[in-house]
Amino acid sequence: EWSDEMFRLFGLDQATFSGSLPDVIASAIHPADRQKVEQSNLAVMRDKNPVPLEYRVVWPDGSVHWVWAGGGEFILDEQGSPARLSGVAQDITARKEAEDALRESEDKFKYVFDHSVSGKSITLASGELYVNRAFCEILGYTKEELNGRRWQEITHPDDIAPTNERISPLYAGDQDAARFTKRYIHKNGSVVWADV
Repeated sequence: EWSDEMFRLFGLDQATFSGSLPDVIASAIHPADRQKVEQSNLAVMRDKNPVPLEYRVVWPDGSVHWVWAGGGEFILDEQGSPARLSGVAQDITARKEAEDALRESEDKFKYVFDHSVSGKSITLASGELYVNRAFCEILGYTKEELNGRRWQEITHPDDIAPTNERISPLYAGDQDAARFTKRYIHKNGSVVWADV
């Protein structure tokens, strides 16, 4: 028994659709997600514990939509076996598209950041560093040696307090903080001046 909204979510015709689970899987679930949905349904039947699941459905026009399905409760027969399962479904296509766009944007940023010919670093509010290849080459370290370390560990001791004063406004939201020059300590112990 489906609500009108369920038919709309799955792109199925209420007048011609049988309503059976195998037919839903065969006619609406994306081929790449069918096995996942079937395995989830078997696990739900076995454990009598509905688990939320996200998967794709393909409408008759060929468009792909994401659905979140979950919740509900079992109605058992006289032998204690599952006879019915009530549940809900929600269209999450917009959220999935936003996640994909964000992931693509992050991938592009990571590529540009890592392949820049200028030494670049990202300093978290906690003080942890994330650096690109050029930054490592300037200071003689590998990325594995620097990523996750605190910036103070590679900053000249006399420049730690002034650097902290300069970057504090940035963490407070002041995007117009002036650039400044500071000294880093190269892996070999020498001093490296840099504009930051």
